[in-house]
Amino acid sequence: MKRNNARNRSPLPASKTREVFAPPEIWTMIFREAGHPVSVDLPINFEDTFVQDYPDVSSIGITPPSTKEAYQTLLAISSTCRSWASLCIPLLYNYVWVSSQNQFNKLLPQLRRHPISQTLGHNTFGGAVRGLYIGYLSPTCTMLSAVCQVCPNLVLLRSVSLEGKSLSQWRSLQVNLCRLESLRCLDLGAAVFQRVSAPLDSAKPIVFRRLECLNCWSYIWRSISVWYTPNIRIMSVQFLAPDATDFQKCVLPFFRLNGRHIRRLTVVSGATQAEGRLIASDVQPIMSLCHDLEFMITTLAPVIPVLWESALPLSHPTLLGLIISLPWIPHDTPSRLKPILQSLNRRNFPCLRRVELSGAWPVDLKSDLYVKVSAPAWFADVLRSCEDDEIAVTQANTIMTVKVVEQFCVFEQDDG
Repeated sequence: MKRNNARNRSPLPASKTREVFAPPEIWTMIFREAGHPVSVDLPINFEDTFVQDYPDVSSIGITPPSTKEAYQTLLAISSTCRSWASLCIPLLYNYVWVSSQNQFNKLLPQLRRHPISQTLGHNTFGGAVRGLYIGYLSPTCTMLSAVCQVCPNLVLLRSVSLEGKSLSQWRSLQVNLCRLESLRCLDLGAAVFQRVSAPLDSAKPIVFRRLECLNCWSYIWRSISVWYTPNIRIMSVQFLAPDATDFQKCVLPFFRLNGRHIRRLTVVSGATQAEGRLIASDVQPIMSLCHDLEFMITTLAPVIPVLWESALPLSHPTLLGLIISLPWIPHDTPSRLKPILQSLNRRNFPCLRRVELSGAWPVDLKSDLYVKVSAPAWFADVLRSCEDDEIAVTQANTIMTVKVVEQFCVFEQDDG
């Protein structure tokens, strides 16, 4: 009788057994094979994702695993059963990629909703979002403020551009961003502010307690003078038209507050005409404020005066790696590079291990050249010195030794 009673006893609900015996990893594999936009977990150590290529510097090295939009699939999945929703929703909502205004308009109301059966506890769908990438042009400050409110657990926020119609909108966005207690990576692209002529910085300090990565382009850097980021490790800033006065007022205060925490720094500029203003000005160099810097990416001429003192040779006590980006090769590249490369030795950079010339100077080592080009003789001396000091000079992951470069170049004495 006892056996019969045991047989007649109703089994556990299927949903509960699946919750126990179906780990999230299996569901992740199933959805990947089916082509659904399953997101992988965001990297915990952002320093390992440091970008090593100038054209992709805005990405901070973090690439979304899928460009498909998730909101329609998510809504259908979450309405099936509790166990299915509890496993799939956190995976799918972990990283959301939006590439058009229409998709954003549909996604935002969905993020405000609660899933069925309280699969996220008392949180909305937005509470499950840890990473958000906005890949279309000119989302407004108001829209990003709304994102901050419905996605309070954001770890990473990236927008390729930003548009503000008033100064108050931008300042309101800064307040909403600093309220994100989990935010660790902030990447704001080119900004356009309409009818704004006043300084963009706030009167009150803006504190980002957990922020580790910051990438700001265009006019965003004019706002960071009052930003305090005690945990920042990776910093990237691009000057479109840097002015010495703006630099002293907006950028230097940020580095005085936070420079000692930065380990990886990118400072680039696309405006060669601004070099004269920066050289003529007596500005405090950034490198003197980043005492523990390990890696740096920089363009050649426009920003070198704001990084180092004008006195040569250049030096830094802790720098391990240096990438000099050469997106274009002007005729005076050798004279600009000469004092920089001649400074690269153990006496000036005791910890330096690698220097990358990200460009095609003095020649593209991957090209099929039938006629050798000329290269300055001093560059051969630099390569020999770096080889003696065990400093690798590279181009596109190829180590540039005198023997390698001689296959493409003829070293000639220059007048400099």
